[in-house]
Amino acid sequence: MRSWIIMTRILEESTFELSLFAESTFEMLQYQMGCRLLAFLEKLRIKFVRERNQRKRQREETPAKESDKETEAIKVY
Repeated sequence: MRSWIIMTRILEESTFELSLFAESTFEMLQYQMGCRLLAFLEKLRIKFVRERNQRKRQREETPAKESDKETEAIKVY
């Protein structure tokens, strides 16, 4: 009877240790995936902002070029 109690206690202790190991491993994986996701989102944001600024620059340059053409056309007459 006593050996059965000892074996049960050892089994419970092993199960508890395994549970702690599994939980810490899961948290580590969550942290790693969170870091990867954050890095991806930061790169995506930088790319989006760069493209937006480029489109904005092109829109600003286009009217300036058109007004230069109109000025040149007026000078010709």
